[in-house]
Amino acid sequence: MFLISKKSVKNYKFTIFTPCFNGADTINRVFSSMEKQTYTNFEWFIVNDGSTDNSKTTIIDLINNSTIKDKITFIDQENCGKHISWNKVAGLADSDYFICADCDDSFVNISLEFLNEKANYIEDLNDSTIVGINVCTRDPNTGNMKCDPYPKDGLICDYIELEYKYKCTGEHWYINKTNEIKQIVFPNIKSRFYPENRVWFALSVKGLKQICFNACLRDYYFSPNGLCANRDWQWRIDIKKAKMYLHYYAWMVFVPGRRIFNISPLAFFRRIRMLIVQFFKYLFLLVLNVFTAHTRG
Repeated sequence: MFLISKKSVKNYKFTIFTPCFNGADTINRVFSSMEKQTYTNFEWFIVNDGSTDNSKTTIIDLINNSTIKDKITFIDQENCGKHISWNKVAGLADSDYFICADCDDSFVNISLEFLNEKANYIEDLNDSTIVGINVCTRDPNTGNMKCDPYPKDGLICDYIELEYKYKCTGEHWYINKTNEIKQIVFPNIKSRFYPENRVWFALSVKGLKQICFNACLRDYYFSPNGLCANRDWQWRIDIKKAKMYLHYYAWMVFVPGRRIFNISPLAFFRRIRMLIVQFFKYLFLLVLNVFTAHTRG
């Protein structure tokens, strides 16, 4: 664990972004975690993204009874996907660092205090290329780490290096400077979500890095209805999803592709393979939709 220098400590402000789609049964976890934070210089945006359960009323009730309701901004909107909600909140954020805390998350009560300490450590390093802090997640039942550990505490690298050079995969927690997050906008493609690597790798392409710590601050819950879970057959043949992944893999090949190739040619060619697969899948679904519409007409 790194110590802060003798300089006076700055209290950095954090933006917490919580997207919610049908999270009425779990969002109390985030409220409980936020209300217990030992560090309180934050703003919290909660976005109800067109939920079809009682998320809206649940969130409103929780806000009305919350000890931190003056820090909360609630946005209720039609469903447009986590990535579009992310763009909206990043545009509204007035802070130093940006954090995504999903509606089924929980995290330890010193999380923001820990991150503020590390933000001060970044300041002491006096390196403008370091713009973020990476930490780990744990199993809420066992307390065991739910991701690959970083090779060492204090490792400084970018996200492309982290995945392809150091091979750190699994569910980590990434926190980055708000002014950098504001400059990277998810494509306006309607889908349930767009892979967050679009943001992380875009930071890498800009030459920006993060500092990594093997502190397990966030609890990772696997939900069968969550964004990371396997989808039903309707999701698998969703043409919007196919279009989104086609866009994503095209970006991966043509933008950070050279960096990926330099570290792992095999990983780069896998991205090309996925791009080809998604192209033909999208083409197939496009033809299928036209044929279905024609036969119904």
